[in-house]
Amino acid sequence: KKLKQEVDIVLPNGDIYHVEAGKRIFLNLRAFPMDPQFVDNPTKYQPERFLPEAIEARKGTPSEIIDHPNFEDPFGRGKRRCLGGSVAKAEIMILAARLIQDWEISLVDPLDATRWTAKQKLMLKADPYPAMKL
Repeated sequence: KKLKQEVDIVLPNGDIYHVEAGKRIFLNLRAFPMDPQFVDNPTKYQPERFLPEAIEARKGTPSEIIDHPNFEDPFGRGKRRCLGGSVAKAEIMILAARLIQDWEISLVDPLDATRWTAKQKLMLKADPYPAMKL
């Protein structure tokens, strides 16, 4: 995007960076979710970060930036969206369909179906998870 007017950007160390009107700028969407200033343990896989309670707790803090809609899709957004994103999603659906069509999936112990309850975390799951066989 091109700037319509000149802007002074104040860096965290207090330096001022002047950007003239007409210059092209871009937002590095990878930097915010990987910055320890905004995310605790950014390289650790923690899907709990995006539970409603965690999002609510971040409101009004600098870490709120990671809840912006531009960070929702792992394949990016807009003109520079990953071309393989649609292919990857289709492959996942085809794989799941082929597993269900080609394999008989059953519980090791059929009585396990009565011993677990549904537990809601990021996704619905059985608790305790029953043993399965292919």
